[in-house]
Amino acid sequence: MIDTKLLTFLTLLEEKSYTKTASKLYITQPAVTHHIKTLEKDYDITLFTNPKTFDLTKSGKMLLDYAKSLKLQEELLLANLQKQESFICNVGFTPTVKAVIPPAKDIVDTLGMVPMFNAYTESYDSIIDGLLSGRLDFAFVDNSFDSADFESCLLTNLKVVLVGNPEGQYKTKDRLSKEALQVATMVLPSEDSGLYKCVLSNLKSKNIRLKNNFTIQSNDIDLMKKLVILSDGVAFMYYDSVKEDIEAGRLKKFEIQNVQISQNIYIIYSKASRLDDTMQNFLDACLKLGR
Repeated sequence: MIDTKLLTFLTLLEEKSYTKTASKLYITQPAVTHHIKTLEKDYDITLFTNPKTFDLTKSGKMLLDYAKSLKLQEELLLANLQKQESFICNVGFTPTVKAVIPPAKDIVDTLGMVPMFNAYTESYDSIIDGLLSGRLDFAFVDNSFDSADFESCLLTNLKVVLVGNPEGQYKTKDRLSKEALQVATMVLPSEDSGLYKCVLSNLKSKNIRLKNNFTIQSNDIDLMKKLVILSDGVAFMYYDSVKEDIEAGRLKKFEIQNVQISQNIYIIYSKASRLDDTMQNFLDACLKLGR
């Protein structure tokens, strides 16, 4: 287990208070002080440039990185040990991906497997933290990731389309000009989403800047569809998530001259993970469904 003194150090930096740290760790305040002084003595360093604001010295920052690394390794170990007793696969989805990827349950049904699977729809940052800590085993993402920390498999490449209100201001148009797009009301996913980054990067490459647009943001795909109608705006969305709406006439698809957008969807997992046979089967099944 992580050294109790390092745990005290981490907690103190979180709480910014010796009293709160003692309360959280169920120890006395003098014990907290003793742990900090012992660390400084053992490593022959000074931890804080200002003990009142808890600003760290360079040595203190190095020790903080070391302590975080140990804590992360311990959390991952505990997660892996728990799986030895009863297999549970925890799968994360970014919100914009969840609408176009088969739910984990469908993947399990395809495999004919019986272990427990938990599916979580979370922000990208939360998913990354979950993978690194061992809380999540796999994640489906449409965003960039650090290849030094994660293994990845390309699941599929999704077409991105522009949709709008079929009875709105653009109902007579099959194609929107760049000028019209630059002043249209835009319904966009959050700025940290892969879909958002993909769209803006592709538009930028075609010298299209969304600077004068009134924008509404949501990561909920169903809500984005409703907002497109209510605002008489347009939205870039994965075609698979709006295909039925387009075919049923609930949404209208528009072309933009010389603009074709698609995005890779990946399954990622921590390089520190150990895939047993069941997890490998799950990964293989996901890849088959994606293809």
